[in-house]
Amino acid sequence: MNERVYISSENVRKRFSKHDIRLKDKTSTPPVFDKASVLVPLFLLDREWHVLLTVRSKHLRSHSGLVAFPGGKQDSNDLDDIETALREAEEEIGLDPNKVEVISVLPESFIRPNVMVTVVVGIIPNNFKPVINEYEVHKVFSLPLKRFLKDDYTTQKFEIAGNQVQSYFFSDEVDGNTIVTWGFTASYCMFSAIILYQDFKKRYYGYSDKYVTLDCLWPEISFTNYLLANYNSAKL
Repeated sequence: MNERVYISSENVRKRFSKHDIRLKDKTSTPPVFDKASVLVPLFLLDREWHVLLTVRSKHLRSHSGLVAFPGGKQDSNDLDDIETALREAEEEIGLDPNKVEVISVLPESFIRPNVMVTVVVGIIPNNFKPVINEYEVHKVFSLPLKRFLKDDYTTQKFEIAGNQVQSYFFSDEVDGNTIVTWGFTASYCMFSAIILYQDFKKRYYGYSDKYVTLDCLWPEISFTNYLLANYNSAKL
């Protein structure tokens, strides 16, 4: 991959549109799972695509202090998954939903303890200034998306529902502090970088001994589909 190649907004739209699940038949989420949505906010900075991320407040009951995309659980008043992601982004970091150009909805994936998360990708203004909701968000920062194609990561395997799932950890210095992006967030940063830069790194994401490379994209073909197909017997 040539890191100096500029990728236009038009090409970003085209590349992500190929993986937009809105173009496919929608599968229903079994009632045992809660539903949530996150926004992957992309923006240009010095002709390079960045992703906006948050560090969750330490006061939150779940996933406190972790790096995350803006987002949260679906409300009964939300019209769809996209509205959930945009509403949560506005609540957490003051991002006006009208300023977000939604370019794709990627396949959902599972996070503990029992949540299926839909991933909405959007382009936001490059001059966006976050207004932080301190109850939910400790910090907002950004990273070049292509950094998630580098090989300076570590991995760890976790057991979920009796299966081994591999998680990636990326460490970065931000404002003089070390911030580690891992798990669900790191995976979708990798997926987004692979789509945007068309750089199919061999990264494993699967379960048991059936690891699936990102050469064939997506997690839906492995662990998430396993859970959806076996949710009656899966012990989360």
